[in-house]
Amino acid sequence: MHELDQVERLRMVALGEAIRLYADRQVHGTGHTPAGQVVAAAKQFFDFLYSGAPAATLVFSIGTIVDQETGTPSPNQYNGGILTMLDTEQTVISVAAEDSKNQPTADTFSWSLDDAGVAMNATLIPSADTQSATLGGSGLLPGTATVSAVDPNGLTGTIAVVVTAGTATQLVLTQGTPTPQA
Repeated sequence: MHELDQVERLRMVALGEAIRLYADRQVHGTGHTPAGQVVAAAKQFFDFLYSGAPAATLVFSIGTIVDQETGTPSPNQYNGGILTMLDTEQTVISVAAEDSKNQPTADTFSWSLDDAGVAMNATLIPSADTQSATLGGSGLLPGTATVSAVDPNGLTGTIAVVVTAGTATQLVLTQGTPTPQA
């Protein structure tokens, strides 16, 4: 509700400025201002004033999932929904803020990783500009987690992560106890 009040005030200011801009212009001596031009100017003024408004949505994008040691791209690539990766992989998660009209807006973020008490040993390392974070870790274990990004106004975005065991790298044979044949 508070946001709506702010938006309406900005609309009123923008319309007032547009009316003042066109106050001395008349349509062929009728005494009327050109309404279409006033409305167009009001929209431009409003867009300018509203551009500093707080973000309304956070949009995540996932970089290429790669092997932690070799950097080789993984066949497991993110297609929306839940991010699924192997315990031998890592990826960069980026976030962007958008206003209520889906236009980009500048923002900074705090990142967190919640593994719900399961010791996944995952690391989440935010970039210096806070626009992305690397998810992985050499001791990464299978499990589920939620990665969150929060802007200074409390707007939060999350992405679910499922980590599964990597491919086998060795076979371990264990000798059984010999028994007589039947």
